[in-house]
Amino acid sequence: RTPSRLGVPPRRPSAASAASAAVAKRVVVAGGGDRAAFLAAAHAELGREAFLVTSRPRWALPRSLPGSVEVVPPSVGTMGLPFASYVGRFDALVDTLGDEIGLGRSADAKDSFDALIQNGPFIARLREEHGCESYVSTVTRSQQIVSRRGVLRARGSVARYQEECESNAGLFPTLPPPDSFGATLQRVLDGGVVCRSGGNEAGPHAEKAAFVRGWSLGDSAEAKTWPRAGSARYGFPEAGISIGESPGKAAPATDLAASTDAATAPRRPQRPKVRVVSPHVTPIGSVADLERLIVGQRRRCVLLVTSGSCRRCHRLRPQFNRIARAHAEGSDGEEEEDGVVFAQADTSGPRGRQLARVLDADRVPSVVVFRDGRRVTAGGAGAGSGSSVVVGRPGPRGRQL
Repeated sequence: RTPSRLGVPPRRPSAASAASAAVAKRVVVAGGGDRAAFLAAAHAELGREAFLVTSRPRWALPRSLPGSVEVVPPSVGTMGLPFASYVGRFDALVDTLGDEIGLGRSADAKDSFDALIQNGPFIARLREEHGCESYVSTVTRSQQIVSRRGVLRARGSVARYQEECESNAGLFPTLPPPDSFGATLQRVLDGGVVCRSGGNEAGPHAEKAAFVRGWSLGDSAEAKTWPRAGSARYGFPEAGISIGESPGKAAPATDLAASTDAATAPRRPQRPKVRVVSPHVTPIGSVADLERLIVGQRRRCVLLVTSGSCRRCHRLRPQFNRIARAHAEGSDGEEEEDGVVFAQADTSGPRGRQLARVLDADRVPSVVVFRDGRRVTAGGAGAGSGSSVVVGRPGPRGRQL
């Protein structure tokens, strides 16, 4: 991976990078408050490669944050690479600002099950795109009350909730600690990683037998100001889009009994749907595809940026495909070996919008040219736009787009 070609500064090696591959893990913590800094520092102390993703400036971060934790903004570099694409593959995502799967907002077991079903695509996309097997939200009920009612109106409700919990602490079930919890906790304590809490909205903790975590004005402000891409926070998968669906289209609701009857009934042979794709044009469906196929390979590329709702794009695609085929075959029918890749990117759906932002394509159709994996030009491909790109070697074999 060479993120500097996307306008991203090269990543510095961390202490965890030299650890054994069987032990070292990569953990991403979202948020820049005291709780996030504590979690990132604890993972770094345990020998993991820790990333802290925050929209706060460096001077506003807690001083307890160790230098072994790499601080990453939600949008990385001049091309706005999403933080998840910059990090690549990671094992766990700890969210201190939001609750993407909605379990913390559930009132009972049925609501929790419904939240898991509804937001399953979020977990599936984390696993497919980044190898992430664990998403954990540390958002408290106090934070949720503030987010729902506002900072000024929520103070009384938060204090009453905390007092009720702390006065009835004996009614809550006791959870057994996980395996190796004692050894893990001792290792963190030996490293001096401690999250101090002197009180909450219900008062100081010194005279309490039990207390609950409160909320942070800084975390609430960061959650509100985090950049967004559509309905999702920038860099996070959009939970409403599942793998295998067309971008922007939700899966139709089906009745369980009807689907069971349909499964047991004899089926008529159906003609398979054939999607016509030019063998000379490489489809780019996400930022990960762009990095894997073009940037990471240091390719020379002519990338056509389109949208499904653009009529001019529909008229331009056949011409682009013909130019790609003619370039591949050459004037004498032989394959050219100049290494130019013709590719097409669709800006529809959340992945497409994220890709358009990285490419800085504010209109469609547009043409973006890469040389050795670096973007060298971009422009609208419409008539009169003045963005002509000559592809091929100098002379009569060059073709204008």
